[in-house]
Amino acid sequence: MVPQACEPITRDIMEMITDREPGSRLVVDQQTQCLWVLKVVASNSAQRGVLAVNLGKHSLPDAGERIDSVLGEAAATLERIDADAALANVAVRVEAEALKTALIGTASHELRSPVAAILGSASVLDEIAKRRADKELHALVTGMHREARRLDADIQNLLDTVRITDTGIKPHFVWTDPADCFNAAIRQRADRLAGHRLKIDIDPELPLLQVDPVLLEQAVGQVIENAAKYSPPESEIEVEARQQAGEVVLSVTDRGVGLTGEEAAQLFRRAVRGRRHIGKVPGLGLGLWIASIFVSANGGTLSAHSAGAGLGTTMSIRLPVRQTAGHAATAINVQAC
Repeated sequence: MVPQACEPITRDIMEMITDREPGSRLVVDQQTQCLWVLKVVASNSAQRGVLAVNLGKHSLPDAGERIDSVLGEAAATLERIDADAALANVAVRVEAEALKTALIGTASHELRSPVAAILGSASVLDEIAKRRADKELHALVTGMHREARRLDADIQNLLDTVRITDTGIKPHFVWTDPADCFNAAIRQRADRLAGHRLKIDIDPELPLLQVDPVLLEQAVGQVIENAAKYSPPESEIEVEARQQAGEVVLSVTDRGVGLTGEEAAQLFRRAVRGRRHIGKVPGLGLGLWIASIFVSANGGTLSAHSAGAGLGTTMSIRLPVRQTAGHAATAINVQAC
């Protein structure tokens, strides 16, 4: 790929492709005085493009044949490995990812109406006086309402990820107390954490962060829920938040199934799950993908560390601390999650 600044070089490349010109060219970019060598690359079935190499600001009047020979070998190598098939596979993968995104967006939109109807019906049932006297019915309606709310939140998360990744919509940043977001995420997942021993150590003096509090809370919730899903009942889950080297670091540590090398390499990919868990642990492999997108949208990073299978996992969210955050606290309304 040729940098946008090299427009004359780009024109030469387009000429070579259009004219199906064989061989190579030596071209000097008059703006930068850099010497470029251009070589048409073709596969067995078609001309695929031009290999462009920037040789820097050096005049090489006697090196044309040598350069042409080197590029010829590179082009031949690409042909031997069937560049045509490789590029076709890349195109298929790109198209598949686009279809996945479209499917997630469409399915999420279609699910909003029935979920809203279920939520409305549950709310109406909750207001019926006779129902309140029936403890079993009360428990059923409460459970239905809770799960419908959870499903509605999951659908909204999917829609938000599609909007961010597909349309480039920017998060709404406000000065936020991260401890409020972390605690709110824990409260929202209380039913999922009920079967575990929860240890919380969140520094109450964390600095303000300029983030989207809704996305941050959902990201933290996904990480916490993932820890509960992949660790045995009654095991400990530790949630710790500290300021470290100009960042707020939230760590969620479980005593669960841990990660193999293969699982760690694919952990934040969409709809990818470890072979050990297929058919054993419910889910679609979207939770950590959603969390990674929301954390990235807030300018942070999400990482995982595990000593191996069966040895637990620590997920860490790192968020940058803006230098002006402390001064902004007195002048800007702080958003609570």
